[in-house]
Order: sequence, then C-alpha cells, then structure tokens
Amino acid sequence: MLRRIGNTILGSLWKADFPARYGDEEIAIILPETTSTQATQKADTLREDLAHCFQEAGPPITVSIEVSSIVASDLLASANDLVYIADIALYKAKCGGKNKVVSACC
Repeated sequence: MLRRIGNTILGSLWKADFPARYGDEEIAIILPETTSTQATQKADTLREDLAHCFQEAGPPITVSIEVSSIVASDLLASANDLVYIADIALYKAKCGGKNKVVSACC
C-alpha cells in the first residue's frame, strides 16, 4: 500500500518538489516553486488521485492533507514552527471528518 501511495505521489510532483515519509502514516512534501493556492489545489487533486488509486482494491481509503506555506521573507524562528503549524492543521483535518484538505496560515 505504501509503495502504491508513494508512486501516486511521485507521479503528481514537479521536478523541484521533495516528498519524504514523515512518521508511520504521514508524508511531507516540500513544494518550493508553488504558491499557497497552487499547493492547496495540488493537494486536493492528490487526495482524489489516491482515493481513485485504491478504489478497486477494496474499502475506500481516506486522505487528510494539510497545506502550510511560508515565503523567504517570513520570519519564523525555525522550520520546526512550520511543522508545528502543519501538525495542528492536520489534526483539525483528521478530527473534522477526514478525507479533506485543510490550509494553515503562518
């Protein structure tokens, strides 16, 4: 299942994007050449692609995706701040019914 998810994600990324497994069931993707709006659209398309990918394999899967963004001029104390904000929004996505994209603002 993880291999299939990974292949689906890799097929949706641009050359500059960087995916990484971040925990048991979490994947982080850095989209350096993508606006916040584009990232949210891309995340929703990916959510649909993943659901479709497993449609014939049995019970439907749900995917909760959180999008957070910063620009080079943002003054965050560290990259950990961005991850913290992302974790909070992901928790909201999971608790809010799953299978959705939630956008967080720094």
